Amino acid sequence: DEASGPDRANFLRASLNLWISSDQAWLDPGEWDALETDDDPPPATVLVVEQSVDGERFVGLFAGPDEDGHVHVRTAFVEAREVDAWTRIRELLPAGGILAITPPLEIHCPPEYADRKTTVGHGEILKWTAIVRGMIRDGQIRHGGEMILSEHVGRAVGYRQRSGAMGLSSEKSPGPIEFARCLVWGTALASRAKFSTRPAIGGARRR
Repeated sequence: DEASGPDRANFLRASLNLWISSDQAWLDPGEWDALETDDDPPPATVLVVEQSVDGERFVGLFAGPDEDGHVHVRTAFVEAREVDAWTRIRELLPAGGILAITPPLEIHCPPEYADRKTTVGHGEILKWTAIVRGMIRDGQIRHGGEMILSEHVGRAVGYRQRSGAMGLSSEKSPGPIEFARCLVWGTALASRAKFSTRPAIGGARRR
């Protein structure tokens, strides 16, 4: 009866005495683990870069869709200094790919990325967290089981504003969640619908 209840996290902690990352996590236990795959990821189309709250860690995450529409995500780097993060960006940014960075990093963004850069932040977290959580529950995301990514995603605590918008809270989460935030931004950008630019040919009948 307890296992069939709506609070899966409470069942695992209280009834089975199992450790869980957070009892207020945005995902239910097992949802993220179920998306692990051994398949080679497709080429990344987005590189997302975020810095920790204390500014002492910079992380990068790749995201890219496969032919079936699943978005594959994987870690790109973890650096302690901003200068090293920009070096890694130069090395790893996919040709023609999008560079998504947070506002504090925008001031030092090289002009060469002006046409490929997009800024993401709290507003995009509120717009896209619920959508990405839905994609996770629908099995539309894939990952390789990297420990640091799984830890950040598993411990991230979600919250809702009065408007109903959902976000991820770094303050309420029991540890760093930079990769979880990158997951939201990267998945949303990589899954963006692509439209053909070819001209359409049509006709109309005369009556």
